[in-house]
Amino acid sequence: LQEFVDKQFDNASDVETVGEETAVGSNVYTNIDVRVNRVKTSETDDKFNSDYRKFIFKDLTHTFAIGYRYSFEGSIWITVDINGYSIIVRRCNNTLSFYKSNVLYTVPCILQPKVISNGFDYNNVIPTLDGNIVCMIQYNNTTKDIMENSRFIVRDRAYKVVSINNFTEII
Repeated sequence: LQEFVDKQFDNASDVETVGEETAVGSNVYTNIDVRVNRVKTSETDDKFNSDYRKFIFKDLTHTFAIGYRYSFEGSIWITVDINGYSIIVRRCNNTLSFYKSNVLYTVPCILQPKVISNGFDYNNVIPTLDGNIVCMIQYNNTTKDIMENSRFIVRDRAYKVVSINNFTEII
């Protein structure tokens, strides 16, 4: 199988160099070559979302996990899904700043408003923002101490952490 992948990889027009974080939370990146594909974010969407990419690795034994970070197209991207020998990464669209032991840390993050619907009929629904946001960050030695009830300022509004999903723990 590796020989087949090598031949396809060597003849592919979508091979690009991306920076891969050398250790979780290090912010140090080393260059690797991957195949980069655009991604549709839903089955019904006929448009590609510019904030998602699929990275296909040449080496079938390459190590990756949810939460791994990459540097590509001038942005930091976080692995949000794994599919066999490839990953789906999402572009970080903001940073989250916080103090830990009197030191200010700033980490790349993905912020998205939490959208709710005002009914069950999805053909006639009006989506509304409920005042909450979902923030995705890499779980690492810097971020692991963020706890429920921690407060953050995002876009001039104060938010409180109400729940933490650390199922992507990779330390």
